[in-house]
Amino acid sequence: MYHPACARGFKEGSLAIRDFCSYKVAIGKERRYSLILRGELDHFAVFAVPRRKTVFDIEKRDIDEYLLLFRNKEDGARVASRKLSMLRGFYGWLLLNKRISRDPLA
Repeated sequence: MYHPACARGFKEGSLAIRDFCSYKVAIGKERRYSLILRGELDHFAVFAVPRRKTVFDIEKRDIDEYLLLFRNKEDGARVASRKLSMLRGFYGWLLLNKRISRDPLA
């Protein structure tokens, strides 16, 4: 069921993802890398929607379930590891910028 608060939270999460990717370009990452990163983080944000969560209130068990989607496929361990690294960077950046108060990966 659609709820305006969920839509607002999703939009704020999308803005945070955009800001994080812009930050990565500003510190020297290639723009192409930033576009790939944004696509993967957007995929994660969409994963959270059926759980009625945003990137700001996701929990460790949600991240574990997300990573499980990739572990069961060929090259899954490598893909899951890359996704975990991406999420660590994103949530570390959110913490440093005081957009979240706790790291769901801790």
